[in-house]
Amino acid sequence: MVSSTSAKAAAIVTKGLNGAISDDFYQFKNLPGVGDYIGAAVQSIPMIEEESNHFI
Repeated sequence: MVSSTSAKAAAIVTKGLNGAISDDFYQFKNLPGVGDYIGAAVQSIPMIEEESNHFI
């Protein structure tokens, strides 16, 4: 079951942001249910992917 907070955040991303999550930490944290921990974890994923591409 999806919480109403998650559903609100998903609706904002899919409808308001054209399905793209902002790479701006503070804008991302404005989504419902996103705090410091989740914000930092999600925002670190592109950096990890970029760093891993340097070794290919």
